Amino acid sequence: MYTDKEYLILEHINDNSSQTRQRDLAPVADLSLGMTNAVLKKLVSKGLLVMKRVNSRNIHYALTPEGLSHLARRSRALLKRTLSNVAQYRDATERYIINLKTEGYTAITLQGPSDLDFILEWACMKNGLLYIPPATSADTENGIRNPNQKALEEQELLTILESYTQKQRETP
Repeated sequence: MYTDKEYLILEHINDNSSQTRQRDLAPVADLSLGMTNAVLKKLVSKGLLVMKRVNSRNIHYALTPEGLSHLARRSRALLKRTLSNVAQYRDATERYIINLKTEGYTAITLQGPSDLDFILEWACMKNGLLYIPPATSADTENGIRNPNQKALEEQELLTILESYTQKQRETP
């Protein structure tokens, strides 16, 4: 198995193969120049990269078919894991919304911008709760809020959803 830094180097070379220099790769992988050299030699010895010396100062790198295959497998695995996580959080969000509805809430809003708003909006729509987009600063200052409206900060929602996801994992 290869490290994340090795995959970062492979991805960068794949995306920029004709222009990639060792000096360009070091900051991408957050490695020293010497360590980057060691990683490149390892990838060459494993058959994932080929090196071509252009002149005494320049070396070009390219992925081998085996290197491309490794990148594709890694991408597939990351996508699969991401989709699984999205499904878990979607299900946890829906269970949370159902619980809020049972408790008598009629609306929910996030306080401030969030990457979770689309999942929350979907779960509210599906379960008959009103989703109110994040309040403007003027609304917040004026204290405008329905007593049957649940207001959450993004971090609070993440903590709640993580507990719902954990319960799901523990339930056989």
